[in-house]
Amino acid sequence: MNKRRPLSQRSQRTAAEFAERAGIDSMKPKTSMGSTIAFIAVCFLMAGIASSQEGASKADAKDWIQLFNGKNLDGWTVKIAKHKVGENFGDTFRVENGLLKISYDHYDKLDGQLGLDQDFPTSIEVQLLGGDGVHDRPNGNVCTPGTNIVIDGGLFTPHCYHLVAETYHGDQWVRVVAEVVGSERVTHYVEGTPVITYTKPQLGGELKNPMFAGRDGELLSEGYIALQAESHPTEFRKVELLNLVGCMDKKASNFKAYFVKADNSLCKY
Repeated sequence: MNKRRPLSQRSQRTAAEFAERAGIDSMKPKTSMGSTIAFIAVCFLMAGIASSQEGASKADAKDWIQLFNGKNLDGWTVKIAKHKVGENFGDTFRVENGLLKISYDHYDKLDGQLGLDQDFPTSIEVQLLGGDGVHDRPNGNVCTPGTNIVIDGGLFTPHCYHLVAETYHGDQWVRVVAEVVGSERVTHYVEGTPVITYTKPQLGGELKNPMFAGRDGELLSEGYIALQAESHPTEFRKVELLNLVGCMDKKASNFKAYFVKADNSLCKY
């Protein structure tokens, strides 16, 4: 499911809180981003950033841009494999009790609707995983369909980078955050702890979309924020953005301590 919101030439922090049962489903709110900083914070229920993150805690609630209104799917676009854009087959995406939910209880069978037999969208993915109660299943991995990233100074080309991080078993909410500093740097946090940082997200790698042919190495400085579902019931509590670009003159009335990139043309005195 996708939600679009122009963020041209901004740095953003994105927060998404969700609940997951028995593994991971992901949903995609589609948000256009240009030169961004983003935090994706996820709280997920499953059966089975450092200084800048601290700065975000100083933000007022009104500073956050709510992508999910807690009432309905207004502003979102659903896309399910084998169905037209906007067709919410089986009421897969729904809002119940203030939560954004993915459910397959109206499906007679899974017939490729989850997109497992089609190409993944070209993207940088924060992988959200729930434990099975026994095995390690680290949360907050990064996957790169149609893209590559730089880790520890080297170009990383495999599809996923698997972390040595905590596994969350049982029914519990877990908060995951992704901070995206445009094409410069991305950091994933799980329950406030940074688990991976990588740089220079770029086109390339496996599962490449033909529309990006000949553009390997092109840095990703804009795009969309999305939540993707892949087979398990999921519940999102929040999806929100925090703009990290703004007036950094402490003398201005709209100075914010959490800004990390200055645009002093916005200053008010």
